[in-house]
Amino acid sequence: MSTIPDKYIRQAYITAINAELSANYVTCAIFETEVPKDVIPIPATRMILSTQTKKQANTTKCGHDWNCTILVDIISEQNQGFSDKSITEDLEELVNNAIDISPSDLLIPPFIVYNTQVLSSNDMGLETPTKTINRKVVRFQHILGLPG
Repeated sequence: MSTIPDKYIRQAYITAINAELSANYVTCAIFETEVPKDVIPIPATRMILSTQTKKQANTTKCGHDWNCTILVDIISEQNQGFSDKSITEDLEELVNNAIDISPSDLLIPPFIVYNTQVLSSNDMGLETPTKTINRKVVRFQHILGLPG
C-alpha cells in the first residue's frame, strides 16, 4: 500500500503557518483549495493552499520517495485605488519562516522530509471596480519518503 502525501502536507502547512502567525500576533484565515461557501463575509486577508502536485521518485525495492509541490496563495483585498503590498509580503515572510525552516525541514508526519525549498514566488494583482486585490503566490517543493 502506498501512502499519498497530499493531505499530510496540507495538515502540516496549516499547523505550521497558524503557529507562526500566532507567535507573531497576526490573524489570517487559511483555507484548503478555496474559501467555503458558508464563510461570510470572505476575509479580506486570507491564504489558500492549492494546486498540489506529486511525482514518484527514487523507487527502490522498499518503495519510493515523493517529489511534491504545493501553492500558497496569499491574498489581500483593499479598497479600489489603494494598494499596500507589504501586507502580502509580510505574510509571505511568515509563511516562509514556518515552511522553509533552516537548518531542518518542516515536519510532515508520517513522512521523512529530505528537502524543502521555495520554487517560485510571484506577485499577482487585480483591480476590480471596488477592490484592489494583491496576491503573492508561492510554490514550495518537498522531497518526502516513508520510514522503512
